[in-house]
Amino acid sequence: MYAQALNSYNQHNINIETPEKLIEMLYEGALRFTSFAKKAIEKNDVEKKVYWINRTINIFTELLISLDAKKGGDIAIYLSGLYEQQIKFLTQASLSFFGENDYSLRLPMLTMHTISGFLLYNLSKEYLRHTYDRL
Repeated sequence: MYAQALNSYNQHNINIETPEKLIEMLYEGALRFTSFAKKAIEKNDVEKKVYWINRTINIFTELLISLDAKKGGDIAIYLSGLYEQQIKFLTQASLSFFGENDYSLRLPMLTMHTISGFLLYNLSKEYLRHTYDRL
């Protein structure tokens, strides 16, 4: 599934050097779309709210189906549950009345920031093992 996503991005002339870069781009997109959805809720724009929430759900779905429990081990299992929970929160936000469920949009945003820090830490351990790799 990663290869399919990578091919899709490459067809649109976006250069992706590594799978980690693709994941980073997906996280950034999820954060950006969630922010747009929140603004649409504040403006009482139902159409845009649903559009941006659905875009965010699509990103989490892609992240979820691209996980490999064999290679990722416990981290993949943890992320799987986390992505499923985010999809649930976003679905609830999409179905809620305006202003009633702002929590459903804040939680995915905060969670994505936390996940990003956690993943960057784990990735940096691999790439910055040696002193000469560091700044």
